[in-house]
Amino acid sequence: MRKAVAAALLVLASLAGNAQANVLNGCGLKIDAFGPDLFKTFEGRWTMRYGPGEMSSRIGNQIMMLPLSQGASQTLAILSEDGALTMHFATLGEHRLTVLEGGARLAGLPAAVAGRDDLPQGATVLIDEAALGRPPSCVPSDMLAVGFDSDVPSATGQPQSQRMELYIVDESHMSGILHIEESDGNFSHRLVTFSKG
Repeated sequence: MRKAVAAALLVLASLAGNAQANVLNGCGLKIDAFGPDLFKTFEGRWTMRYGPGEMSSRIGNQIMMLPLSQGASQTLAILSEDGALTMHFATLGEHRLTVLEGGARLAGLPAAVAGRDDLPQGATVLIDEAALGRPPSCVPSDMLAVGFDSDVPSATGQPQSQRMELYIVDESHMSGILHIEESDGNFSHRLVTFSKG
């Protein structure tokens, strides 16, 4: 009996080890990994959580930055369709994720706005470590970045430009910045975090 229990424990330990070995680590993930196998891993139901952020408001010739409320979330589907990974939002529409290579990138959220008092003044934040529950084992520049750009009507019917930049943390988590530019020149940017399941 003891031998059977010991054997079963060894099998379970082996399976657990294999499962851990197969967990996707976003640190050092290369561009060529963003393909059909990864798409299948990412397919499913996800939740997007809105983190800290700020929006501009023009009063005369002055621009004020106002905090955005945080904590709200929405559910979305990520599907592998026609050789691409597509996000299906209820409020933001349908968007294909592409790898972000070179070119202009979002600067990030000021550390004070992100609630990161542990960082030096002037530092910027690209991922929401609080929403992830733990810091990744590397900096965002060592992670594969994906995202989308789109032009969609706002709630008032005015055109707005959206840019989302996300860093792949693992097979169940992505975090980054959502930047929205309004036609009147006002903008908002905030941290967003995606969790699968």
